[in-house]
Amino acid sequence: MSSLNFKKYLPHSLISSIIWLLSIALIVSVAYYFYAVNQKAAEIAQTADASSSAQSETAANNTKLQLDAMASNGNVSGALKGYDSAVSESSDSNTKRDLLISKATVALNAKQYDVALSASQAANAIKSDFNTLSIEAESYDGMGSYAKAIEFYQKAADDPTEFNFDKPFYQSRIEELKRVVNG
Repeated sequence: MSSLNFKKYLPHSLISSIIWLLSIALIVSVAYYFYAVNQKAAEIAQTADASSSAQSETAANNTKLQLDAMASNGNVSGALKGYDSAVSESSDSNTKRDLLISKATVALNAKQYDVALSASQAANAIKSDFNTLSIEAESYDGMGSYAKAIEFYQKAADDPTEFNFDKPFYQSRIEELKRVVNG
């Protein structure tokens, strides 16, 4: 099995790392602001009537912010358990899907590939799109299941809802994995 040549991906990896770090910083900042300024509002929103779609979506977004901040602060297992609770409490399929994607992203960033794969597959069962396909591809890649990773990188690259920002990366990753699989 030949080793992967990550040097030619360095610019993309560096840009992705910077974007990821800025995203995490933004999420933590927003979560801290929300917690400090609107703690009482969150309690009211979470106990509000679940039949209101807008209230349910707001509560889910608040929950995601809090759980993402928890994961960013190092409590990944607590965040994943929180996502499980939020998913089981949600009756709206779109909200449930969004929570599952967020859970999968937290798990993927923590290199818990089996958890990420399971959550993305559950989200994909509700509605398939670039988000779920790319998380599945990265999960299989991280687990060393390169044939499945190739399959899902290709699906993500071909997804019509994708703006194709990552399509060149996925195509080059597919080629690299094909060389690994074919020896």
